[in-house]
Amino acid sequence: MATGSRFLEALLRRPIPSGPSYTAVGTLRDTVVTPQPEVNRLAAGRAVQIQDVCPGRAFAGGLDHIYLAADAVGFALAVDALDHPGAADPARIDPATCLLQVLPGADLAALGRLGPGLVQAAGAAGPTVAAEPPLRCPLADGCDRPSAAVLRTSVRRGAGVPVRVSAPEGGRVRLRLGDRALRSVVVGVGTTRVRLPLTACRRCRPPEPGTCRATVELRPRGARAFTALVRSRLRVR
Repeated sequence: MATGSRFLEALLRRPIPSGPSYTAVGTLRDTVVTPQPEVNRLAAGRAVQIQDVCPGRAFAGGLDHIYLAADAVGFALAVDALDHPGAADPARIDPATCLLQVLPGADLAALGRLGPGLVQAAGAAGPTVAAEPPLRCPLADGCDRPSAAVLRTSVRRGAGVPVRVSAPEGGRVRLRLGDRALRSVVVGVGTTRVRLPLTACRRCRPPEPGTCRATVELRPRGARAFTALVRSRLRVR
């Protein structure tokens, strides 16, 4: 995470996906992500500081970075962005929000106990390395993004769903039907064709005829979580 690292430089070169409107909420008093407001700016979107709504706003003890997650103004800006087309607009925030410290329902006492511990943990000495590790996919040069394509959205009962998967690092791919995740299948590095098995889901019960909301997900080798690659409607004949 050091300034000028190959990781951050590669991350900055990747374009922000088009489609959504983006809002970056920050604080001028941040002592962790610096320098502000420069590092809060977006190539595509709007950067807003809580001080744009409440000049001089700050948390006690210099814990602005941690407490921003519970800040009433930061929360109001996030809600404003979700409730309106486009990015958040500080002009729409009620000035009375500046009188509040934390978002509705937040436990200020618990935050006070938690904050110093997080700062201490973040500053604790960890293992050191002589050099930055090599970049891995998808940030390394020549890597393609993971992708998937459902080759047929209408399948027969008892048949698996044919899927083409591009996995730069390999991993596991699975099919999610409705809200139920099915058994995962190992895929190798590169582009692979696999058949993902069908089992019951809550609203549609293959192999009976019906239509389900299908999602193909990938968990790259070494990762803990699955990421959705493609969504489609699947008809079982």
